[in-house]
Amino acid sequence: PNSESFMESVEMWSNILTFNLVVWLMGFYAFFHLFLNILSELLRFGDRLFYLDFWNATSIDQFWKAWSISGHRWMLRHVYGPLVKSGYSRTQA
Repeated sequence: PNSESFMESVEMWSNILTFNLVVWLMGFYAFFHLFLNILSELLRFGDRLFYLDFWNATSIDQFWKAWSISGHRWMLRHVYGPLVKSGYSRTQA
């Protein structure tokens, strides 16, 4: 392998990864900012707090609580709560 083909590979991968990052960011914006706000407006949903500043999280626990407020609340209500009520410890649930 010569250095020219290595540099071509690096350039190709950097282009792919940059494109992938932009697509993920656009998808995040489209879903969390556009779609959920439009849906909450149509359904007259009062609480429009869908996520907190998860990018500043200092622990994995803080990250999972902040990245999707509605998802976190749903998991607490429909998964965690019933498991604790059925006898599982808080750590196991």
